[in-house]
Amino acid sequence: MAMIQKVNSYTFQEVLNLYPSLAPVRPHYKDNDAAFFTKMLTASDLVYNKTPAGVPATLLTNIDDIINGLITHVYNRHAKDYVFQKYGDWNDDLSLNTSDFPDAILQILNVIDSTIEKYVPMLKLAKDNSGDLLKPVQSTTTGHVKFNDTPQADDETGFADDDHASTYTENGQVTSVDVGTLMERLNSVFNNYMSVILKWSNEFNYLFFKEEQLWKS
Repeated sequence: MAMIQKVNSYTFQEVLNLYPSLAPVRPHYKDNDAAFFTKMLTASDLVYNKTPAGVPATLLTNIDDIINGLITHVYNRHAKDYVFQKYGDWNDDLSLNTSDFPDAILQILNVIDSTIEKYVPMLKLAKDNSGDLLKPVQSTTTGHVKFNDTPQADDETGFADDDHASTYTENGQVTSVDVGTLMERLNSVFNNYMSVILKWSNEFNYLFFKEEQLWKS
């Protein structure tokens, strides 16, 4: 006779409650620890990829703050959704304990590692430009002029290098152009402007499921 199998499902809140002193109380609660996620990773000897290839080091100086902000956004959206399941025989104890935390959080870390290279630069660009979404397109032209009044050499090679230049002038010009009418540009902003943190948090949606999605025998 086959053994009866069972499965226990746990919400994101229940997984985070494995570290009760760090866990957020509820979504949008004013006293939630803003750094709860990275503190939990430290407590469980886990780490995400803090030096992704292709991301300049200058964008990674506050990477923990960015990741904590991201996961807080994910938590606010999915605190009551299920994210982890334990399987066993009917008589097995499938209660949640801290040893389950690495497995419960693994897929979240995998999503961070596979998307951080894309979204960190996008967040920087959005922050730098969000204050003036209608600013004109700019192009820069740079020129260099060297003048040499030293007598030229007999071998016609001359003294054209920088060391022999009497004067050296660099000039540049910045041109700003409004692309399209104001209404066309407003329409473009309305249709194309996006919340980068929302798009990034959407990358985690497939990890969570509602109670009605739970498999029932």
